[in-house]
Amino acid sequence: MMIKHVVHTTQYDDNKTFEYIEYPELDFETSKAKLIHSRYAKVIKSEKKIIYEDGSEFVLPISESVEVLPDQTGFMVIYGKEPSGLSKEKKYPWFFDQPSNGAIYNADGSLRRQIKSPWKDGYIFSFAQSSMKYPNLPSVILDHEDNPYDSSFYDLYAVDINTGVLLKTGQQIRR
Repeated sequence: MMIKHVVHTTQYDDNKTFEYIEYPELDFETSKAKLIHSRYAKVIKSEKKIIYEDGSEFVLPISESVEVLPDQTGFMVIYGKEPSGLSKEKKYPWFFDQPSNGAIYNADGSLRRQIKSPWKDGYIFSFAQSSMKYPNLPSVILDHEDNPYDSSFYDLYAVDINTGVLLKTGQQIRR
């Protein structure tokens, strides 16, 4: 199964709804309008739907952001300190606590791997652009107190999608 794109639908308390393709390319104008609207209205429903190459669909039971893997055979999720209040599922396999608060799922929504953080006092902060060292792997930003360089930077790690192991890239991103 190959992922064609991810559709994100957000409904607000004033009955306005935004639907846009989140992957592979975010529509800037829709994203901007949604951001402006969210300052004035409260989100009451958020739904993400995976659309496959064959036209079939899978509605994700979570509202967290997803990152489609480069080979389109799955997706990654990074979870916050608590499950999103808008998610339908809030426990394993659809939620992982910090510090290893990320997961890799197959295209059909089955769990492939938990992403393991090397730090006990930190967590996976967000998705990032691919690193120079591992350009074909997805990347994440880690936040931890034991940063050996400078606290004004985040460390960039590549994600081995087959093992869930985070690979040091030697790159940092300014906070």
